[in-house]
Amino acid sequence: MFCINISVTLQLSYLIQEAHIYESSPKKTGNDCNYPISVFHSGTTVVWAANVSPKITALTRSCVVIPCNFQNELEFPVTQLSGIWQTSTGGYVYHNGQTEVLDNFKGRTKIIGNMDEQNCTLEIDDVKAHDNGPFCFRAEKGENKYSFNSSCVFIIMKASPIKPVMTPLPNEIDEGTPVEATCSVTHTCPTHPPHFTWNVQGGKSTVQHVERGDGVWETSSMLMFIPYGKNFEDVLTCNATFWRGKTQQISRNLNVKSMLNVNFGIYSFRPFSSLFFYYTDRAPEKSTSLNDTTKREGNFWWCWLVLQTSFI
Repeated sequence: MFCINISVTLQLSYLIQEAHIYESSPKKTGNDCNYPISVFHSGTTVVWAANVSPKITALTRSCVVIPCNFQNELEFPVTQLSGIWQTSTGGYVYHNGQTEVLDNFKGRTKIIGNMDEQNCTLEIDDVKAHDNGPFCFRAEKGENKYSFNSSCVFIIMKASPIKPVMTPLPNEIDEGTPVEATCSVTHTCPTHPPHFTWNVQGGKSTVQHVERGDGVWETSSMLMFIPYGKNFEDVLTCNATFWRGKTQQISRNLNVKSMLNVNFGIYSFRPFSSLFFYYTDRAPEKSTSLNDTTKREGNFWWCWLVLQTSFI
């Protein structure tokens, strides 16, 4: 007995036919050849390529956005597809009909991409520890079924947020000099990015969001402030609050050199001497040309400067 290897190629170009025939890998038993061919009479099954990261990290209780897009390999647009995300066992994580969705995913999932633009991006909110996947994307339109290669994702759970990163500060800062600091953190929940707070008053902050790829985003807060008077602390702290309340922070030493805050009076003792005094909120440098004495009271230093003068 001899075998004839028949290769069946289906070219989808104008209309999707009502039956789809595909060839599976040949199986040979003894002298027989077996080339099983499947026929879907109820509709068409089409296999396209999708672009889904194979794994992504997620913070529990927050949200995770899984980027997804696919290629339309036909020569005409296919619109009004219904996107579906499901588990490896076929349970629905997301479906247009909420009654079809597994109970532990109901109300927590939605496709935020535009399916007509081949964007099948999925958001899972209030992430649970068991939401680890794999979750796979497919689509339907009527009786036509669309499956996708490389369309499954595993989710790696994190119980605590990533610690923010802050740019270095100068070793010493003069009071009244503008200071700029940037605090950044990466995450996978761009629909609800982290919120930043700083422990300084009177500063101005701007926020920026940058996509880093593979579902990772970086959110940054740039703070501009002027340390003056009592509006600064010994440390600069940036606090990041993630969606649904988890927090993480970072601090850096803030070494501000105070300006002299001088009040002075003049007392004359004729005919040859005058007495000056002032106070400041930091210890003054010792004068080498004046006869001075210093006394500390709380946070203030009192200084007496005695000058020898002559009057005509």
